[in-house]
Amino acid sequence: MLLRRNLALLAGCVLPVLLGPIVFRWALTKADPDAGSLILGAVLSLCGFVGLVYVLRANPLQGGKRGELLVDEDGVSFEGSVLATRDQLTAGFVLPAGEGRTRVRLERRWPVAPIELLVDGEKEGRSVLEALELDATQRVASFVCASEASTLPLGPLVMWMSLAVALFGPMLVFPLTGPGPAPLLVAVFGIATFLLWIVLCSIPKRVVVGTDGVVTSWLFRKRFLRYEDVRGVRPLANRLRGVSLIARTGRPMRLAARGFTVELEERRAAIVVQRLQQAMKDHRRRQGAAGALPVRGERPLDQWIRALRAAGSGGDADHRSAPILSDDLWQLVEDPAAEPEARAGAAIALGASLDPSGQRRLRIAAEATAAPEVRTLLQLAADGADEDELEPALRRLRRA
Repeated sequence: MLLRRNLALLAGCVLPVLLGPIVFRWALTKADPDAGSLILGAVLSLCGFVGLVYVLRANPLQGGKRGELLVDEDGVSFEGSVLATRDQLTAGFVLPAGEGRTRVRLERRWPVAPIELLVDGEKEGRSVLEALELDATQRVASFVCASEASTLPLGPLVMWMSLAVALFGPMLVFPLTGPGPAPLLVAVFGIATFLLWIVLCSIPKRVVVGTDGVVTSWLFRKRFLRYEDVRGVRPLANRLRGVSLIARTGRPMRLAARGFTVELEERRAAIVVQRLQQAMKDHRRRQGAAGALPVRGERPLDQWIRALRAAGSGGDADHRSAPILSDDLWQLVEDPAAEPEARAGAAIALGASLDPSGQRRLRIAAEATAAPEVRTLLQLAADGADEDELEPALRRLRRA
């Protein structure tokens, strides 16, 4: 079933947006402008604009149409009409819809609205994503979450305390210091702190969920948390909607949704949590793959790369390298629980003798990887990069 926008509701929000300026202009053209008409025009415009933004963003009271859905290499079609080509799709998510049904949400490039489908069960929903190469095992998912500052436990206290200092600080300081710059400096400090906190809270956090872990970036800080290092997952407190990943070492990783309304926040939080659960579930399922790669030891990077490629192609470069079954290498490359350097080594070994289908499979593994250094190496291996390109990438991976 294809879920569609409620056109009647959309028209009901567009109407006041059009009528408001007309009423406002009519009131201004009168010799004696009527305050009531001016207020009516302004209220109609404001309410219509807010309602229109809500309807466009939240898409409430959707209608449904049953029909034949076709998913192939060209994209998604419904009843013979193309909904989106594969290049237009950026992400896909599977969400529970109640009564055994599943909602499939296909994100398209901005500003086009997403496609929403209602299918029977999670298995069918994930089959749609797999056919489009948008499943959690095939491609990373990127999200825009609430600012790191807004998720701090003491964040609201800092904001209101700074505002209180700006408002009441000068009154408390003046009896102690008398006339002078001190009361003004206290007020300026409180206002500056308040404004700085508002700015920090408005800067979003970028989140990438892959099969190997989660990458967050905020301001100039980037963090990668592997699923092996996650000790637990808890819902956020303080009226925030999202989850907190409890790390074995270090601070928790807080992923809070942000939206135009509470309903939108809850919906976006559900999308983030669902994708995270799918990625972690697939990660646990695929743990334990192994491959007997040549150990680097003390040898230079260029010699290790040659040894990996010789082992992957069945050659015998030296006494430390041996042929490895391609199935073992693929298991290692596609195992998000494996050590990053081992995954990179397996990809280099495979890159020596990949056909077009193998290159495509390796690129899919790269698209599903969140760690930027590992992702880069898998892409280079899929492109058949030479030693001069692989060596700096391997050095960056080791440093990371």
